[in-house]
Amino acid sequence: MRRYWKVVSLAMVIILTPALGMAKGKKAHTTPKPTETVVESSYSYPPEPPKEETPTAGYDGGFFIRSKDGDYQLKLGARIDGMFYWENSKTPDDPSTKTVDEAADTYTFHLRRASISLNPSYKWFSLLIAITHSTSSRSGKPSPHKATWGPAYASFSPNEHFSLSIGYNDPAYDIFNEFSSKRTSMVDWPIVLTQQDGEVPLFPFTEATTITRPSFGLPTQLGIFLQGSLLGGKLNLYGSVGNGSEETSIRNTNKKFTYAGRVTYTIMGESPYNGDMTDLRYSETPSLAVGLGGAFESDPNYNDNGQERYKWRVSGTADLGFRYRGFSLNVAGYASKLRVGPAAIWEAGEKYLDDVGYFASAGMFVIPKRLELQAFGSQIFREGPDNDCYEFGGGINIYLKGHNAKVQLDYSRVLDYDDITDAGIEGHNTTNRIRVKTQVYF
Repeated sequence: MRRYWKVVSLAMVIILTPALGMAKGKKAHTTPKPTETVVESSYSYPPEPPKEETPTAGYDGGFFIRSKDGDYQLKLGARIDGMFYWENSKTPDDPSTKTVDEAADTYTFHLRRASISLNPSYKWFSLLIAITHSTSSRSGKPSPHKATWGPAYASFSPNEHFSLSIGYNDPAYDIFNEFSSKRTSMVDWPIVLTQQDGEVPLFPFTEATTITRPSFGLPTQLGIFLQGSLLGGKLNLYGSVGNGSEETSIRNTNKKFTYAGRVTYTIMGESPYNGDMTDLRYSETPSLAVGLGGAFESDPNYNDNGQERYKWRVSGTADLGFRYRGFSLNVAGYASKLRVGPAAIWEAGEKYLDDVGYFASAGMFVIPKRLELQAFGSQIFREGPDNDCYEFGGGINIYLKGHNAKVQLDYSRVLDYDDITDAGIEGHNTTNRIRVKTQVYF
């Protein structure tokens, strides 16, 4: 019986297996349910652009060569400024007859500045070395008429918001430290920086006359210079400690330190304090910034007989810069207090001399980035004898290739007021001058 059921079971398996296979086959070939049609987007994404390679040679404020990774770089720069200068001066001669002594006109060409510079750098570190021949200075005494080192300094800049420099450089103090001497609207610096109250005349090759005190400019110094920025670059801070007893300075003869500091704040737009005294970039939105600066010079100054003329000087300045669609405005006010010595010229019993002054310039591009008209003026009001000085003028600037190649022409009238009581003469020296400067640099 058992054998019977085994035979029956085996027969059932043999019969049912093909039937099950056919059933599965039919199910596999049934019509599939309709599915949603997938529509591909017609927008095609562009391929990622290849990464730009760092150029290994080119021009960026100077001709450079650099490594492929951009870490090492060597930049070469050069500059030459030539100037034609005409000057006519009149000086009071006899107060009773009001006659004047008119000096012979000066016609001359001279080399205002010629320089060549090397600027090697590695990542955060850079070195600037320049050899310069100059008859122009931002302080009360012209530069020596020979080739000298400077500027020359080493810098450490770990990011765009901080830098530390050690070497021979101009201290950050007033509005003119915001402008490169290559990118000014004026042919030369104004009297608030350069006028020496008689000791150094307007033109750098003539004889000096009286000796009193300098104006508000600080000389190039050997020292430490700091720069930092906050608030996304709107607030900029500067500080320096320097030894001003270099040959471009008539002060700091005992190697005392000069301390200087400056702060600027950009109120609107991009900062107008970008190294350019003009609006050559033709700003499409208004740019406005203000600045404050101060300096303390603790440095007795002596005459040829070893007598002390002054002990120290403290100076302060406030300024404003504005740029918009080719128009530029620069305004600065100055004040200083000088502690005088026994050999200085001042009123009897006075221990301090207070000086104030201002500078203003305005420029307008009548042809954008090509032709600029400009006007300027500055005055110094000094306490004591041989005190005041005025300068007013205007000019035309032609930009052949930005500041790299330009021609500048200006006229100015300078009045140097004299009150030399022992000579019995009161009045002022009047100087008319025309200057033409050509500048080329790379």
